[in-house]
Amino acid sequence: RWGATLRQPYELSFMTTSLDPAIFMPVSQEVLFLTPQDQGLPVQAANIDEVPLSVGTLPLVDLFPMITWEGYNVRQAYVPSDAVEWNFSANVPGDRTLPIKLPLSPDGGALEPGLYFLRLPITEKYFGPYVLAVSNIQVTFKISSSEAFVWAVDLRTNTPVSGAPVAIYHESGTLWASGETDAEGIFKAP
Repeated sequence: RWGATLRQPYELSFMTTSLDPAIFMPVSQEVLFLTPQDQGLPVQAANIDEVPLSVGTLPLVDLFPMITWEGYNVRQAYVPSDAVEWNFSANVPGDRTLPIKLPLSPDGGALEPGLYFLRLPITEKYFGPYVLAVSNIQVTFKISSSEAFVWAVDLRTNTPVSGAPVAIYHESGTLWASGETDAEGIFKAP
């Protein structure tokens, strides 16, 4: 340990325990942006045969309590009224962490644009649940002390989205500003 040499060979035998069953998300956010073309969520999995999944739509009014200071408890208790539950057969071999793709629906298809609530009730190493924002529109949002700025781009064509409705809400659900994007896909409000 301190750099000294041993006078004779020494052999130490040891064993390690198996990896705990776990799913690791590659991001630490609890709101994930996906496109309607995404058919799965990339994760790292270890020692898992089946993954129980639950996905349901998330009405905008139910989102606001989730993003307040007390939002953690709200997310933990929330169950969408139209939640669909299924088991995904992951078949991750023992004692290896491997990349897999979790399906977003029982048939493995993509989700339509909208807000969704995803739960993976699996192990203590699991973080979540997750809010999924599914859209073909990428939005850049900036706010200063005097102005809000939104720029909307269609990811399918990489062009600005003109005439799109924009609504900016306070976390309490109060509408701060609304309007629509201009020809360059930009909306500004004081």
